[in-house]
Amino acid sequence: MSLRMAVVWASILLATGGVSGQRPECTLEPTEGSRRARLPGNVTATMTWSACTSLAREVTFEWPRRQGIPATSRAALNRAAALVREWERLTKVDVSAFGDLPKALETRAARPETYDFGDDIPVTDQGFPGWDGVRVVIVSTPETTRLSVHYWANP
Repeated sequence: MSLRMAVVWASILLATGGVSGQRPECTLEPTEGSRRARLPGNVTATMTWSACTSLAREVTFEWPRRQGIPATSRAALNRAAALVREWERLTKVDVSAFGDLPKALETRAARPETYDFGDDIPVTDQGFPGWDGVRVVIVSTPETTRLSVHYWANP
């Protein structure tokens, strides 16, 4: 079993209370919610978040496909960084709880190797892997392009 699948199964077990059916005690203040905003350039953004034993925030940016699709993973990561900055500027709500997420996306975009969508990108360096990270996914239909930025932290 890959590390990613092990993390997914562990997350499912934690979220559902594991085998016993009991919910875990939260180590963070339990919270969940969503917020929506209209960004310049006909972009709609929706952020959802939750926290209990870890923190998860996802912002989905959506725009008409006729406005274009990032042609490369580098372009998609740079577009994600710009959209996150615009989201944070307009809403005054940070996506990352601990670091500069747009900078992490731009740093990864600048690397020569292609980014595989869905792979984790570290946001802060706390001295061990798995502290926090972000993954980016892009999906396009004939009508819309949807770019999702999923941030997670295990404080």
